Amino acid sequence: MPDFSIFKNTKPSQKFIILLLTFLGFYLIVPIFFMLIAMLVWNKDIVTGGFTTETPLNYLIYLQFFTQLFVFGGAALFYSAIIEPKPLSSLGIKAVTKQKLLLIPALSILFVIPLSSWILQMSLSVSVSESWQPFMDSLKLQEDLSNNLMMRFLNVNGIGWLLFNLFFLAVIPAICEELLFRGALIGSLNLIIKNKHVVIVLSAIIFSAIHMQFFSFMSRFALGLVLGYAYVYSGSIIPAMIAHFVNNAISVITFYFSDRTNILEAGSFVNPWFVLFSSLIALLMMVWMQKIHKDEYKIEV
Repeated sequence: MPDFSIFKNTKPSQKFIILLLTFLGFYLIVPIFFMLIAMLVWNKDIVTGGFTTETPLNYLIYLQFFTQLFVFGGAALFYSAIIEPKPLSSLGIKAVTKQKLLLIPALSILFVIPLSSWILQMSLSVSVSESWQPFMDSLKLQEDLSNNLMMRFLNVNGIGWLLFNLFFLAVIPAICEELLFRGALIGSLNLIIKNKHVVIVLSAIIFSAIHMQFFSFMSRFALGLVLGYAYVYSGSIIPAMIAHFVNNAISVITFYFSDRTNILEAGSFVNPWFVLFSSLIALLMMVWMQKIHKDEYKIEV
């Protein structure tokens, strides 16, 4: 395989800057490229008119697919190719040394979902002073727009569509987002910061912030922590991908079998004791995973 790692000898801080510039470049260029292609398939008003209830679903699907595949996955693969002689290995694409490490992160995600859901509900119910209310209303409006867009994807009928959504909204994001936020980002931060906990927290913050949903920030941050520890303690990106898939798949399936009136309420948890119990189990599983792999980390952080 040709060696494209032209920046392999750069300083750790420079590699992190290269990662940020790579992501920014893909984030700006890919949508423009997609819009140019889309104008040949859809009319100009659809492409330039923003997202409305009249925007064709197939247009939204292709846009989401291009974003996941090329902005997240493409940026991660391109960055690793110009930084490391063995790009796939540097992203954590390798076999797991202990098979149980494939299962524990997925179970951890299951038990942290109630906490994530509870945090989201608490975030939505926070009250602020009157002077801050217009700002909070604008953030809520932006989040509602994102949720309404997601409901366009999820509000379908038939097992065929359900399976399609599981692939489109669970498999693809699990692969592409993990390559970027765990594989590339944690690998890059690890070169600068020699503390695994700080690296994982920072990666979870960035992972949540990139989604640009204020009220969902802490909820997604909690999931990012589990995914980060799954990557670091397993030495492979595969367990994090599986756990990410499980989280997204549960959301897709739960909404499909709900009354479909509110995406935020589907599968929500309100019992604090159940949330506490499930969170403790998730924490114990993280500790268990750390003990299993404590003497053979594949990612030295």
